Amino acid sequence: MEFYTPSHMINTRINIAVIGLGGTGSYVLPMLAQMNYLLRCISQDNVQLNVSVYDPDSVSRWNIGRANYYLMDVGKNKANALTERLNLGWGTQWRAHACKFDVSMASRFDVVFTCVDNIQSRLDLGEYHQGQECDTLWIDGGNGSHQGNVMWGHLGNPNDTDKIPNWYDLYAATMEGVEEDVTDSCSHEASLFKQDYGINHITAVLMCQYLWRLMRHGSLTHHVQMFDIAEGDLASLDIDPEMWKTFNYAPDIESVAH
Repeated sequence: MEFYTPSHMINTRINIAVIGLGGTGSYVLPMLAQMNYLLRCISQDNVQLNVSVYDPDSVSRWNIGRANYYLMDVGKNKANALTERLNLGWGTQWRAHACKFDVSMASRFDVVFTCVDNIQSRLDLGEYHQGQECDTLWIDGGNGSHQGNVMWGHLGNPNDTDKIPNWYDLYAATMEGVEEDVTDSCSHEASLFKQDYGINHITAVLMCQYLWRLMRHGSLTHHVQMFDIAEGDLASLDIDPEMWKTFNYAPDIESVAH
């Protein structure tokens, strides 16, 4: 089954929110900057990515080396440090917000990337937009020490196509009540124990590939990817209502993404 690029995202400016500039988000943002440059070049500036970035935290010493920050960034707000550098290097005018993302704002964007390290923020975003009319695409990436899960879906109920389920639709029932490790890393060793080197890079690439394939190639046939860098495994799940049933999710209507 195939999902085609929505008409409102063709040959136009795409408004994007990137939530979280930690290990994964700090790689997603520069990849989007590269993508923006390429899309502008091949579309005679008709297609551009207009990105807003949200993160209330500051760069710590333990972020250096694993996340995409430099020693000179320590103590600076993550969103400000990375956005300012990319704006200077790529000539963009992307906006940094040194604060938490307000979930009620998500429907203002064409695409929302969640690169957060906690389950509750995903639950809050999905629950708020459950059942609401909304064409926004939600791309989420999460990982542990060596395993990751990347997926996309509609944030709410789209107006002109059938809904592709999002993270909340497929995972909320099993993730509610799960205890999270909220302790901050206090050494590079502890940081690498929580997330091994390279896992954030792979998560970011897979997340950005969803948007690239929609913008450049016009369609997607899968919407969930699971990987294990220790074992070298990568598995994809197709856009398939039968597969969704294994997550105890059933769409309101039978046909999906005509």
